Amino acid sequence: MEPRTVDYCTKVPAELWLRICDHSSRRDLRKLVFVCHYFRDLFQPLLFRHQCLKAPQRDKINPWSWMRMTRRLHNSLVRVRKLAVTRALAVREWHFQGSLGLAGLPQARPEILHINLIPEAYTKLVQNFCNTLVDFQNLRALRISVFIVDPAFRQILPSLERLEEFAMEDCEVSGRTGPILALRHLSLTAARRLSSPVNSALAQPIHITSPETLHTLTVDDSPDACALLSTLHSNSIVTLHIKLSEIAQYRSCAMAFLEHCPNVRCIEISRPSTLSGTFPRTLPHTAFPNLMSFKGSTSLGALVTSDRPVSAVEFLDLMHREAEVINAIISISRSSVPLRSLSLEISVAIVVEIASDITAYFPELRELALRLHSPAPTLIRTPAYRADGLSHRTDDDSNSDVSDWDMDDDHATRLAVDERTLDISDNDNLIPGHRPPLPPVLDERPACREVTQSATPYNLGTQGSTSLSRIQISTFEHWGERTDTDSPVEKLIDSLCAGRISLPTGLTGLHFKGVQLIDLRESGVSRRTVPAKLLSVQRRVVSALEQQLPALRAISFVGERGEPNVWTRDEDGWRLQGGRR
Repeated sequence: MEPRTVDYCTKVPAELWLRICDHSSRRDLRKLVFVCHYFRDLFQPLLFRHQCLKAPQRDKINPWSWMRMTRRLHNSLVRVRKLAVTRALAVREWHFQGSLGLAGLPQARPEILHINLIPEAYTKLVQNFCNTLVDFQNLRALRISVFIVDPAFRQILPSLERLEEFAMEDCEVSGRTGPILALRHLSLTAARRLSSPVNSALAQPIHITSPETLHTLTVDDSPDACALLSTLHSNSIVTLHIKLSEIAQYRSCAMAFLEHCPNVRCIEISRPSTLSGTFPRTLPHTAFPNLMSFKGSTSLGALVTSDRPVSAVEFLDLMHREAEVINAIISISRSSVPLRSLSLEISVAIVVEIASDITAYFPELRELALRLHSPAPTLIRTPAYRADGLSHRTDDDSNSDVSDWDMDDDHATRLAVDERTLDISDNDNLIPGHRPPLPPVLDERPACREVTQSATPYNLGTQGSTSLSRIQISTFEHWGERTDTDSPVEKLIDSLCAGRISLPTGLTGLHFKGVQLIDLRESGVSRRTVPAKLLSVQRRVVSALEQQLPALRAISFVGERGEPNVWTRDEDGWRLQGGRR
């Protein structure tokens, strides 16, 4: 009797499978599609949800790449046509990055034969993208970059009935008027400055979305910022991201706009170096009285959070001194509600000192994120010595620039060949394989540049009859990082494990970002042993904090390269994300 097979795929509801695949990568989805016919029909449309198409940039086109760029444009054209015919309803997000200046490419590169194929193919690609855009009826988000938003393109957008998010990056908006869209998210940014800020067209407002439906707005000091802000005085905006700081003529627009958005709950001012000077010393109570989250500089913290229900603050300024952190903490302590979430960017050397200040001012804090910056390492050098024991160091060596040195993760030394020569007389004895002893490591700080008394010269002696008229000896210089027994990172780890850091007892989440908990150049630590060593240090910290903070449920460690290790706590104890305990 043959064993009966059970189709477990159909036993699970399709909605549950789709929910699971929302957390899967594209690579995993491609594998699942080939498992069975049921998975292919269920998961294959998910592979087409996010579409991205980038046209070749003009500065990348040369006599060696123009044919490859032409084939790339042709393949993109075929891809857009097939998507519109077969998988249009599966697409949820479209990102199209265009390219300006391709029309003048034949005049700029006349030495390339048939270079006119590139602008012709690009023109066809843009036309097909615009013509087939109406077929993507399930499109939720549209992002266009380096594109010309003309009146003809504005007439296409209303056909996308489910469009909620529209982002324009480095775009020239020539279509100032047109159909009004019911958008929830709108973004207008410019990084490349494709057009001049001083333009007569700025006087004409840009009407593109209904102020009553707009929920989130992101805008920077693009040439069209004022023209857009003048039409968006709305009470419905809840989340606001403003990046206006470099061009003075936009500052008044930002202030006037903020006064007409009383329901803003989340505000971010990410480049406030000059914009902060445009704010008054005090704000009226009618200016965003419902603000709950602030992200920006410390100079705006007191102004924006005072007497407002701000419960989450994220500072973007890097603070190296304890006094700077204390002033920032005091500036946001006047909020009308207790602070629940705080994010700081500080030096790792002052964490132990400022922890008690955070606890004193915010005893009800629930989330604390520290973006740590380690101080620059102190480098030491072992001087190069000649075969007779005398140092080759000269006065010019003291001014040598070592900033171009880049230490490798696996090797903490640099070998520098010294091409200077040394004459050895006929009576000198050179023993093969024998090297003179090196003196102790010298401190290269200005106050300690003298050679120590223990560095005695080595005398080659006069024995033997080896006859050498002149040889060339290569010497090596050793560069390394000064190993301090009380480094800031080690001090932080020891303080956390010993319970010498005072943290709010109600913390549920603690996050360390931007610094490695171990030194990759530490003795006995290599690239192969880094994961095990890192997890060992993290377990020590997690075990110690478990005793100090009983309400803690999540601890995350994010290194300099962005690799996260998240520890979560459940009824069975602490678990590392991925299943390891």
